Amino acid sequence: MKKLLICMAVLATALISCKKDKPTPTPVPTQLRIRLISATVPSVIKVSPTAETNDIVMLQYSLTALNGDAHVSQLPIEFVCSALTEHIVDHASLKKEGETLEDAFPTGNKVLFKNIDLDLIKDKPVILTVLVSLQKSFGNYSENTTIQALVDALGIKVQDANLDAIADENIKGSAVGDTFILLSDGVVVEKISTTTTSEGSTVTTSITLKVTAFGSDQFLGKNALLGESI
Repeated sequence: MKKLLICMAVLATALISCKKDKPTPTPVPTQLRIRLISATVPSVIKVSPTAETNDIVMLQYSLTALNGDAHVSQLPIEFVCSALTEHIVDHASLKKEGETLEDAFPTGNKVLFKNIDLDLIKDKPVILTVLVSLQKSFGNYSENTTIQALVDALGIKVQDANLDAIADENIKGSAVGDTFILLSDGVVVEKISTTTTSEGSTVTTSITLKVTAFGSDQFLGKNALLGESI
């Protein structure tokens, strides 16, 4: 009987020891994922030589909190331009589903939205849109100036549910917008439709385009039909 009790005591001690030695799971850090919503081919923005051009959508992207909720207080947008950003962009707006979170002016080549109050629920994407008002072209920038907007991930300030800062290595993804060409006088070409027909060994593809002149009348040469520049 004594031997049985001793064996049971030894077994119980071994089980307790096993439970104590079991490692504590490492908590998974909260992450922020950045994702571009849409990207199109380089586009022309029609600007005015004498007045601002307002409410131009430069960038649309989503933010998603992973492994927990998060709170964003600062979002910087960087502009890549062929002229000085401050000569092109008068101001920018950050919107969430039509609601303006903040308006800000450029400093250098960046616009810093530093007073936003954005809560992110775990695994639920929030779509943000960056709009700009462009300066008049006359005296500020030349025809064919280009502009592009992107999210500066390293400048984002975001906290997890415990109000601890989310480290840079846990901010994933990117959002780089289209490159736009600024013109006050030119032509915009839009593709309307594409149809393909076949007859025997011959395949014919037809592309319908809409060509709109702005600024002044424009003239298309015959060679435009052959794909040459106009």
